Amino acid sequence: MKKKIIMAIVNVLAVAMLTTPVFAIPAEKIELTAFAPMGPYSAPDYWISGKIIHGRGATCNAPTFISWQIPPIPRTDPTKYLLGPSQWIADYDVNLETGKGVLHYTVEIMLADGTFKGTISLNGTFTILNPAPDVYYANQLSGFRRGVLHGSGDYQGWKIVVTGDSLPPELYIYKK
Repeated sequence: MKKKIIMAIVNVLAVAMLTTPVFAIPAEKIELTAFAPMGPYSAPDYWISGKIIHGRGATCNAPTFISWQIPPIPRTDPTKYLLGPSQWIADYDVNLETGKGVLHYTVEIMLADGTFKGTISLNGTFTILNPAPDVYYANQLSGFRRGVLHGSGDYQGWKIVVTGDSLPPELYIYKK
């Protein structure tokens, strides 16, 4: 009899724990006013196969500025921006006849107390820029962008979200 009562209590507690909502503090969603690396990209390795130009490994090793203040000027309010060294690696595939293509960034932003890592993909219409002999960059003219960078260290639980079907895209930082 005691065993049945204890099992009944355990079952009631288990059901109560499974049906009770978890009351977590939601992340604060803040629109970004600036988010970009502040330096040039190296020339990508490229080749053309048929109508497609492929570019791999264009790299930007420069500080990235992340701001949620207006105006987005560095050092006006250090609680509303982040600035740190970063590495952005760009790979693209673009149809030379139609301009349709994809540009993919792999991003790591290193801050004093943590990092943001993730990917950003751009799909749509591109123009190919040729600023020097044997140097070709893909520049998005229209389309959409999607990406997420996840925080670590002091930024654990934070994320930067890039989304939008037009240019400029919507940029948010979610702070926990």
